Amino acid sequence: MQPSQELKQSFRTASLWATALVVLIHYRSAAATGGNLNGWLQEILINGIARIAVPVFAFAAGFFYFLTFTGSYNNYLAKLRQRAASLLVPHLLISLIALASWSTIQMMLGKPTQLEPAQFFSRILLHPLAEQLWFLRDLMLLVIAAPLIQFAVRRAPGITLGSLAVLWTMEWQPAPIVAGWYALNVETLLGFTLGCWAVTRIDLLESLIRAPKAVCFALLATWSLLLATRVAIDPSFDNWYVRDFTTLSLLLQKAAIATGCLGLLSIARRIENQRLSRLAEFSFFVYLVHEFPMREVLRRVTSKIVGEEFSFWIAAPTAIVCSLLLAQFASRYTPTLIAVLTGGRTMKPISLSAARPRWRY
Repeated sequence: MQPSQELKQSFRTASLWATALVVLIHYRSAAATGGNLNGWLQEILINGIARIAVPVFAFAAGFFYFLTFTGSYNNYLAKLRQRAASLLVPHLLISLIALASWSTIQMMLGKPTQLEPAQFFSRILLHPLAEQLWFLRDLMLLVIAAPLIQFAVRRAPGITLGSLAVLWTMEWQPAPIVAGWYALNVETLLGFTLGCWAVTRIDLLESLIRAPKAVCFALLATWSLLLATRVAIDPSFDNWYVRDFTTLSLLLQKAAIATGCLGLLSIARRIENQRLSRLAEFSFFVYLVHEFPMREVLRRVTSKIVGEEFSFWIAAPTAIVCSLLLAQFASRYTPTLIAVLTGGRTMKPISLSAARPRWRY
């Protein structure tokens, strides 16, 4: 069974919103913590709502990869070549741009820095200054391991998915930390593997995007309730390398993420706008360029204007708008360069002012 055009469009729309949520995560104000309205709002938005972004990306990546993966040797090699262009090349180019920007800034500050070969290798491949690239690195590893993942899902889907779900739910990371990051995050692994399994149950995805409004409302209401409860009992929740949480708050967080992913996919089809669909073509470009050095510039400027604690509310939306405008400019004037930077993805210029969503009732 092949996915319908509506399902494919739902994934594109969900990816656009997930990209915006990733930007929010990376622009959180470090000084904003629980105890005041600003801290609570950022916690709900960034460490709550936005945490569905990575699972949605990983699930979509796995689904579309295995949709055309036959398991043959030639097909595997062809897909490795494709992903080398669409993942590895953007990773290397953005890593180099970020490192070059950092070196330039250091020179302007009168603090030139020379990296040893091992440090240079680490900053390009293992732990780039553009921190969002960890996800592309994880995807490259998963693509290499794709035959093993497919074998496990086909032979023992319940054990495979159940084991990964337990690891993810309890935040048990089996992979070691390399250069400051998990060698492979269990959240990405679970999402990618679920995408592999979903290829055999496309009917469930089709049912989800066509769910009645009552079901969509119930999912979103449950998501909101779970998030509100978690933030109320643990407003300083942190499960990324710092295990600062209770078992209850962790279970609430994971339940909220799972429900939120279903909720986002269920409502994605209800946003009907042709221009917005074309705007989704910019998602990967926005994902690549919103971080370093753009983040450092915007955070420094906005911190001087409203203070570090409130800089998020200006810096994050400005980063999204700037990234989209840069994508618009690049797609119009440097399409070949952008095609290389984004791994062959094409972007057509669009009138951003007209790209407003229209809800289908």
